[in-house]
Amino acid sequence: MDKSQDFIKAKELGKKELAELPKIIKLSLDKQNRRLVFDLTNSVTLIVPADLLQGLQNASENDLTAVEFWDEGLMVYWKNLDVAFQTSSLLLGIFGTKRWLSEINSRNGKQTPRKNGKLIKSVA
Repeated sequence: MDKSQDFIKAKELGKKELAELPKIIKLSLDKQNRRLVFDLTNSVTLIVPADLLQGLQNASENDLTAVEFWDEGLMVYWKNLDVAFQTSSLLLGIFGTKRWLSEINSRNGKQTPRKNGKLIKSVA
């Protein structure tokens, strides 16, 4: 098999795998609880408090709902806030940088991992 056939085969495989990934098809805001409601192509609904996502704290309701879906829903972009998240990251509970997640966990009194992998109780 020559390189051009390998490339075509790899591209087809990538296209197939990409089609199977869950993608965001709709985002709505639960205004009463300030939670983002993500509806996905795999029939899953993900609900996340808006203030857990880095860059969305203190955002207005209008800003929280002014979004674009990039790459067919593999990413969501809050255009007024210049904040973007990958759908896969949201599904994994990755709502910002490691430092951000550590700060959030610390505020909530949850355990955060050390560099050596051992868990310690955060002191708020």
